[in-house]
Amino acid sequence: MKKSPWPIALTGFFALLVAAMIFFVFWSLRQRVDLVAPDYYAQELRHQERINAIARAKREGLTPTIQYARELQQLTLQFPESGNWLSATGTVTLYRPSDASLDQVIPFAPDSAGAQVIPRALLPGLWRIKISWQQEAKSYFAEDALMVR
Repeated sequence: MKKSPWPIALTGFFALLVAAMIFFVFWSLRQRVDLVAPDYYAQELRHQERINAIARAKREGLTPTIQYARELQQLTLQFPESGNWLSATGTVTLYRPSDASLDQVIPFAPDSAGAQVIPRALLPGLWRIKISWQQEAKSYFAEDALMVR
């Protein structure tokens, strides 16, 4: 009587399946995940303050225009000329969702015309530009996505 190859084939199939699952588990544990800020809980507690700062910037017409010139390797923030920009203080955060090691925090320092030029070479991909500033005892916040190609 001839033996059936099915028991060997099924055993081999399940052995390969188990080996593939073990490989996938070890591979996935070694991957970096940088999509969450390290202080996400503290940021969540300040969320309503940020919502108010965003609404205030929109209501007062102080949201900036953001442009990136790849040839010049510079990021330009242009605010409306109506503000008193020399008295404003704050930060500009260049946030890279896919790689936290590329994040940068720059002092907020627009000139009297409301323009700030930031000489930075940005790698291709998605960037979030977060601008937080205080002016005349009021807090403001603006955020925009920038796709560098």
